[in-house]
Order: sequence, then structure tokens, then C-alpha cells
Amino acid sequence: MTEEGYFPQQVFNCNEKHLFWKRMPKGTYITQEETRLPRYMPMKDRLTFLFCANTSGNLKIKPLLVYHSENPQAFKKHRLMDQQVISNFKKLYTRELFRQYFERTNGTTLTLHEYWRDHFDIVSCVQLIKIAWDEISQDNVNTAWHNLWPGCVVL
Repeated sequence: MTEEGYFPQQVFNCNEKHLFWKRMPKGTYITQEETRLPRYMPMKDRLTFLFCANTSGNLKIKPLLVYHSENPQAFKKHRLMDQQVISNFKKLYTRELFRQYFERTNGTTLTLHEYWRDHFDIVSCVQLIKIAWDEISQDNVNTAWHNLWPGCVVL
């Protein structure tokens, strides 16, 4: 890319990722409780997002939401964004989800199951996604390029 005269600020990568927004992490009480119910079916409400950032990591585009995708994983062959970026995003999303749960239920009798069922909706999910994406650091995005374009990685 350097031979072509591009700068790290001019090269972008997009990565499509699915988020099962109504599925709790497997170790949580709500999941264990639900698996004991008759005819248990795990939540499969899936959102597809397109995450995009430039190589230097100083410009992250707002995630593009595709609620139902006709062609899931359309960008499967073009995944340059390191899995560490997506892994960090999911950790930050989960952390913020539980932070908001504890904040909103503190001093109430509302259970996790009730909060999840009655108070967590698609708008809440999108707000959490924005918070988590905003917390992904420039360094995290930049180091994702170390295998493809080592010269652009700021150490």
C-alpha cells in the first residue's frame, strides 16, 4: 500500500459481525434458569453490524446496523480487522450491559430475568453498541494491521 502512495489514514477496513443481542453469556443465572424450562429454545435474535475503521485507528465509522441480512457474511473473504478488536468490542458490550443492569435495578426487586425480558430492547442494545465501539482504542484498531501492513503499526 505504501508503494501505491497510500497513508494509513486513507486505508479502511470493514468487518461484518453478528451480535445475538437477546442471548446472555452462558454462565449467567438467567441462562441456567431458562434451560430448565420446558421446550427451552435459546434466544436467536441476531443483529448484523458492519464495523469500519481506518488503518491508523484514528477514525472509526459508526457501526452500520442490518437487522435482517439476506446474505449473512457477505464480507467473509475480506476480514482484515483483527479478531482482537471484535473480541474487545464484545467484552466492552457485555461489561456495559451488566453495568447498566446493576445501575437500573439497584435498590429494586427487579430480577435479571425481569430486566432482560421487560426492559432490554433493541434501542437499549444499539445504545450499548455505541458505548462499546466508542471505547475501542486507536491502538487496538491500529495493531490489527500488524500482519498485513506492518509499516503502519504505531508502536
